[in-house]
Amino acid sequence: MKTIKSKSGIKGRYRIIGTDSITGEILSQTPWIENLVMNGTNTGVAIAAQRIAGTLTYDLTITKVKIGTGTNAPANGDTDLQTPIYTQNGLAAASAVGNVASLSIFMATGVLANGTYTELGLFAGNQLFARSIISPSYVKGTNQDTTIEYQITVTN
Repeated sequence: MKTIKSKSGIKGRYRIIGTDSITGEILSQTPWIENLVMNGTNTGVAIAAQRIAGTLTYDLTITKVKIGTGTNAPANGDTDLQTPIYTQNGLAAASAVGNVASLSIFMATGVLANGTYTELGLFAGNQLFARSIISPSYVKGTNQDTTIEYQITVTN
Protein backbone atom coordinates (compact mmCIF):
# COMPACT_ATOMS: atom_id res chain seq x y z
CA MET A 1 0.00 0.00 0.00
CA LYS A 2 1.35 3.41 -0.97
CA THR A 3 1.50 6.10 1.70
CA ILE A 4 0.21 9.53 0.76
CA LYS A 5 2.37 12.34 2.06
CA SER A 6 0.69 15.63 2.67
CA LYS A 7 1.94 19.12 3.42
CA SER A 8 -1.46 20.44 4.42
CA GLY A 9 -1.63 23.69 6.24
CA ILE A 10 -2.84 27.22 6.61
CA LYS A 11 -0.48 29.99 5.54
CA GLY A 12 -0.89 33.72 5.55
CA ARG A 13 0.82 36.66 3.95
CA TYR A 14 0.11 40.37 3.71
CA ARG A 15 1.38 43.68 2.49
CA ILE A 16 0.77 47.17 3.79
CA ILE A 17 0.07 50.05 1.43
CA GLY A 18 0.27 53.69 2.49
CA THR A 19 -1.64 56.15 0.29
CA ASP A 20 -2.02 59.91 0.32
CA SER A 21 -5.40 60.53 1.97
CA ILE A 22 -6.12 63.43 -0.41
CA THR A 23 -4.83 62.29 -3.80
CA GLY A 24 -4.88 58.50 -3.37
CA GLU A 25 -1.27 58.30 -4.60
CA ILE A 26 0.64 55.28 -3.30
CA LEU A 27 3.34 56.56 -0.94
CA SER A 28 4.74 53.24 0.29
CA GLN A 29 4.17 49.52 -0.07
CA THR A 30 5.83 46.72 1.84
CA PRO A 31 6.77 43.49 0.08
CA TRP A 32 4.55 40.48 0.83
CA ILE A 33 5.29 39.43 4.41
CA GLU A 34 4.59 35.89 5.65
CA ASN A 35 3.18 35.35 9.10
CA LEU A 36 2.78 32.59 11.65
CA VAL A 37 -0.71 31.13 11.84
CA MET A 38 -0.91 30.34 15.53
CA ASN A 39 -1.01 26.78 16.81
CA GLY A 40 -1.58 27.35 20.50
CA THR A 41 -4.52 26.80 22.82
CA ASN A 42 -7.68 28.27 21.25
CA THR A 43 -5.80 30.16 18.53
CA GLY A 44 -5.31 29.83 14.76
CA VAL A 45 -5.23 26.26 13.51
CA ALA A 46 -6.54 24.92 16.84
CA ILE A 47 -9.76 26.90 16.29
CA ALA A 48 -10.02 25.48 12.76
CA ALA A 49 -9.68 21.93 14.13
CA GLN A 50 -12.28 22.63 16.83
CA ARG A 51 -14.74 23.98 14.25
CA ILE A 52 -14.28 20.90 12.04
CA ALA A 53 -15.04 18.71 15.08
CA GLY A 54 -18.21 20.68 15.84
CA THR A 55 -16.87 22.64 18.82
CA LEU A 56 -18.24 26.10 18.14
CA THR A 57 -16.82 27.95 21.17
CA TYR A 58 -14.72 30.28 18.99
CA ASP A 59 -15.66 31.76 15.63
CA LEU A 60 -13.17 31.37 12.78
CA THR A 61 -14.26 34.52 10.96
CA ILE A 62 -11.51 37.15 10.94
CA THR A 63 -13.06 40.21 12.57
CA LYS A 64 -10.20 42.52 13.44
CA VAL A 65 -6.55 43.37 13.05
CA LYS A 66 -4.13 44.85 15.55
CA ILE A 67 -0.96 46.74 14.70
CA GLY A 68 1.79 47.48 17.17
CA THR A 69 5.39 48.19 17.99
CA GLY A 70 6.61 44.91 19.51
CA THR A 71 9.73 43.18 18.25
CA ASN A 72 9.51 39.67 19.73
CA ALA A 73 9.34 36.92 17.13
CA PRO A 74 5.90 35.29 16.89
CA ALA A 75 5.49 32.06 18.87
CA ASN A 76 2.67 29.51 18.85
CA GLY A 77 1.82 30.33 22.47
CA ASP A 78 1.10 34.01 21.70
CA THR A 79 -2.43 35.21 22.44
CA ASP A 80 -1.96 38.90 21.55
CA LEU A 81 0.60 41.27 20.11
CA GLN A 82 3.58 42.16 22.28
CA THR A 83 2.78 45.90 22.17
CA PRO A 84 -0.57 46.56 20.47
CA ILE A 85 -1.13 50.21 19.54
CA TYR A 86 -4.31 50.20 17.45
CA THR A 87 -7.19 47.77 16.85
CA GLN A 88 -9.22 47.98 13.64
CA ASN A 89 -12.56 46.25 14.16
CA GLY A 90 -14.13 44.97 10.97
CA LEU A 91 -12.77 44.43 7.49
CA ALA A 92 -13.19 46.61 4.41
CA ALA A 93 -13.68 43.52 2.23
CA ALA A 94 -13.38 39.74 2.36
CA SER A 95 -13.72 37.08 -0.32
CA ALA A 96 -12.63 33.53 -1.07
CA VAL A 97 -11.68 32.02 -4.40
CA GLY A 98 -10.74 28.36 -4.33
CA ASN A 99 -8.41 27.78 -1.40
CA VAL A 100 -7.42 31.46 -0.88
CA ALA A 101 -9.26 33.91 1.38
CA SER A 102 -8.47 37.55 0.61
CA LEU A 103 -9.03 40.23 3.23
CA SER A 104 -8.70 43.99 3.03
CA ILE A 105 -8.32 46.17 6.11
CA PHE A 106 -8.52 49.97 5.80
CA MET A 107 -7.33 52.48 8.40
CA ALA A 108 -7.97 56.13 7.65
CA THR A 109 -5.22 58.61 8.43
CA GLY A 110 -7.09 59.96 11.46
CA VAL A 111 -7.46 56.62 13.26
CA LEU A 112 -3.90 55.27 13.03
CA ALA A 113 -1.34 57.51 14.70
CA ASN A 114 1.78 58.55 12.80
CA GLY A 115 4.68 56.30 13.72
CA THR A 116 6.69 53.19 12.98
CA TYR A 117 4.87 49.85 13.26
CA THR A 118 6.65 46.53 13.65
CA GLU A 119 4.03 43.84 14.39
CA LEU A 120 0.65 42.79 13.06
CA GLY A 121 -1.99 40.33 14.22
CA LEU A 122 -5.23 38.94 12.79
CA PHE A 123 -8.00 38.01 15.19
CA ALA A 124 -11.04 35.75 15.00
CA GLY A 125 -13.18 37.48 17.59
CA ASN A 126 -10.80 37.94 20.53
CA GLN A 127 -8.65 34.94 19.62
CA LEU A 128 -5.31 35.51 17.88
CA PHE A 129 -5.32 33.79 14.50
CA ALA A 130 -1.96 34.92 13.06
CA ARG A 131 0.90 37.20 14.07
CA SER A 132 4.05 38.52 12.44
CA ILE A 133 6.85 41.01 12.65
CA ILE A 134 6.48 43.67 9.95
CA SER A 135 9.80 43.65 8.12
CA PRO A 136 10.68 46.10 6.83
CA SER A 137 8.78 48.22 9.36
CA TYR A 138 5.78 50.24 8.22
CA VAL A 139 6.16 53.98 8.73
CA LYS A 140 2.84 55.83 8.76
CA GLY A 141 3.03 59.57 8.06
CA THR A 142 0.74 62.59 8.10
CA ASN A 143 -2.29 62.42 5.77
CA GLN A 144 -1.55 58.78 5.00
CA ASP A 145 -4.27 56.14 4.81
CA THR A 146 -3.25 52.54 5.46
CA THR A 147 -4.55 49.46 3.65
CA ILE A 148 -3.55 45.92 4.56
CA GLU A 149 -4.06 43.29 1.86
CA TYR A 150 -4.09 39.86 3.48
CA GLN A 151 -4.20 36.41 1.92
CA ILE A 152 -4.81 33.17 3.79
CA THR A 153 -4.11 30.00 1.82
CA VAL A 154 -5.26 26.53 2.84
CA THR A 155 -3.18 23.82 1.12
CA ASN A 156 -3.13 20.05 0.87
